[in-house]
Amino acid sequence: MRTSDVKTTIVSTLEAITPDGKAHARDTFRHVDSAGRYSSTNQQAGRLPDRTFHVSLSSVPARADLLTMDAFHVEYLISIFYTAGQAQVEDRIGMDAERVTHALALAHTGTPDLFSVTVTPGMVDEFEQIIEAQLSARATYRLTGVS
Repeated sequence: MRTSDVKTTIVSTLEAITPDGKAHARDTFRHVDSAGRYSSTNQQAGRLPDRTFHVSLSSVPARADLLTMDAFHVEYLISIFYTAGQAQVEDRIGMDAERVTHALALAHTGTPDLFSVTVTPGMVDEFEQIIEAQLSARATYRLTGVS
């Protein structure tokens, strides 16, 4: 497993999360790539749908202090975006953070080279009617594919 595989696992895990019962059919976790592009008419209107998220590398991989020589840690910043001013947006952010934390804690069960993912809370910030909720995901994985 490489760092790009860790990111792919994080993204696919988040996109598979089922939102709360109040969510409508289009209200799902959607990843935007590193260039910040999102192919939707919402982007032309200057808005991204709630639960749009971005995953970016926040630390370079480092060897983990485990019994094996090929164990590494890497950390990613997860930014999830919401529209400010909605009713109960803080509850939605809190419940989504719980869902993300739980889903990533179980991500290793489907990926044998991923040992664990630990999520720590970050800041919540509002700018121009957009709320950004940040979480940090630290993954421990087995480095493969290197000669």
